[in-house]
Amino acid sequence: MKNAGHVDLYNEDGKLFCRVFKKGNGDFSISRSTNGIDDNLLNNIRSCYLDHGVLIFDTDSTYSGGKISVFVGNEKKYLDIQHMPGLVVAQSWPVFLKSIFFKMNPSAVMYTAGPNKGRKVAGAASYSYIVKGVKNDWVFVECVKTCAECPKGALIQGWVRWRDGGKLLIDVYYFC
Repeated sequence: MKNAGHVDLYNEDGKLFCRVFKKGNGDFSISRSTNGIDDNLLNNIRSCYLDHGVLIFDTDSTYSGGKISVFVGNEKKYLDIQHMPGLVVAQSWPVFLKSIFFKMNPSAVMYTAGPNKGRKVAGAASYSYIVKGVKNDWVFVECVKTCAECPKGALIQGWVRWRDGGKLLIDVYYFC
């Protein structure tokens, strides 16, 4: 959504729910049609990087009348993508996960032989990973050799639980 300036989200009845926009100081804000500015809503959007042209929402991929359904927290809203041709990409979780880098939360555990199987990999939370495979709430990952913190000469790979229900258990990055 690069250079869009703002992104509008709508209620099911078609009325404007909110507008995400960049303020003069470079920060982002949300203007709600009913309550004015409500920056707490930014915490309910998966990721918001308008300076890089990136807004990430969870979606069930329902598409109707030029709008795609997205979730702001647990509320279903609609993103009008007709005025943003070529700027919106809807991806399934497996496709998205294979397109990013991530780090494990300190409490996450990596297993060598499969989800909750095999030995635990010590120190695995220290590195950046790419996803090689997805199986439900688990990802098979490999340490990114081009990232500075990956140990030289060692291949660190294994299975990590990436979500618990709607809660992410990994930190998403677009670069090492």
